[in-house]
Amino acid sequence: MSITPSTLAMASPEVVDLAGDDDDNARAVFFESQEYFARSNTWECEKMLGSGAYGAAILVKERNAKQGHWRRVVLKRALRAGIDELKTEIATLQLLRGNAHFATMLACCEDLTEFANPTITGTGLRTIFASLRGLRGPALVLEYFQNGTLDSLKEKAKLQGIELSNGLLWQFYLCLVRACIGLGYPPNGPEDVTPTLEEIPHGEPPRDLIHGDIAGRNIVIGDTNPDVAEHSSIPILKMIDLGSSRDSDNAGKGPEENLHAVAIEMLRLICRGPVRTRVPRFATAFNGVETAATDILPVNGMPKFPHLDIRLRDLLVQALRTDRDRRPTLVDMLTYTRNEANRNSPNAPYLDRPIIQRLIYDV
Repeated sequence: MSITPSTLAMASPEVVDLAGDDDDNARAVFFESQEYFARSNTWECEKMLGSGAYGAAILVKERNAKQGHWRRVVLKRALRAGIDELKTEIATLQLLRGNAHFATMLACCEDLTEFANPTITGTGLRTIFASLRGLRGPALVLEYFQNGTLDSLKEKAKLQGIELSNGLLWQFYLCLVRACIGLGYPPNGPEDVTPTLEEIPHGEPPRDLIHGDIAGRNIVIGDTNPDVAEHSSIPILKMIDLGSSRDSDNAGKGPEENLHAVAIEMLRLICRGPVRTRVPRFATAFNGVETAATDILPVNGMPKFPHLDIRLRDLLVQALRTDRDRRPTLVDMLTYTRNEANRNSPNAPYLDRPIIQRLIYDV
């Protein structure tokens, strides 16, 4: 469907530290890595950042760097049952290299046995893999973001009683839509590529690549960038954890599923917690549209979120329609979220920055 203002203006109605996690497999991978890095003159294990169904993420710090100027990166190793998934993540990150809204893979290794020969020491970040000589399995190195995840931001907002501003919500939605475009049009850039904002090539159908696990825990918060207007005041969001990514055989399924998943994540951002989106159980008829956006809709004529931009509410109503064939397309979503983010951007220094300061930068 095509989105126009009249379509939408309908009647009003941190990174997680898992030191206490009970995942013995992930903890074993961490302690094993820590033991090997203890012998390295270049790198050391700082802490385990998190773990999932197939991999453990470990914060690695450069040794002997001048205080305050050391480099931190994320090492990801496979758990026992997650070797295939980590290999999938490596392949997908290579495909997505050049997209601004995905964490950049800085180095990768299909199998650490590649460094079994002591004469192979590697260069640059690949010396991390050489430090693990004697171990097996795939590994990768990602850029590190110290501002946490969307889940950690939601938790802080709820604890402090802060509702995210409309400008912040629109900008975050634009970030997530651009990530969906990146999945639809993967650039497959070289290792030294400079990531750029994802755009839709004219007349080219999207690829049906599905992320497979879009959720707040898998979306990290980056930094602002004075050279990029979209992120001069508001930090960029980047997706991670692509071990469940896959290509669909159904034309159009990839963008549809990714856009649906980011719409649900936007509901969680607004509600600052879990939402009910299962249909038909939680579907609601609103202004002639059956939608799963129930948790942000008015109750008995009273708005649940009085300060929420009606345009954003109504866009989510459309994005979460139960009729899949009538949901907005990638082109629709990029056009609308970009226009609304630009419309709200003059307010960023006054309305959005104080919220960002409290939820992201204040310790």
